[in-house]
Amino acid sequence: MSNAPVCKRCGAALKLDDILIHKKMISRAATEFFCIDCLAWYANTTREEIEKYIAYLKETGICALFPKVPKQ
Repeated sequence: MSNAPVCKRCGAALKLDDILIHKKMISRAATEFFCIDCLAWYANTTREEIEKYIAYLKETGICALFPKVPKQ
């Protein structure tokens, strides 16, 4: 049995961005997480809006969870 984290709503395998955006939007103390699609459902928004928000956080570096990615 794998210890890989899965979405607490749909069971999808989670990526790092899924976990980090859940911590940013819901709670940094969370131990169970939504995938981006289920987080969008929970927050009554769209996946695209959450992905834009993740990109913004990475570009600006204003959140410690999403450090600024240097341009190459």
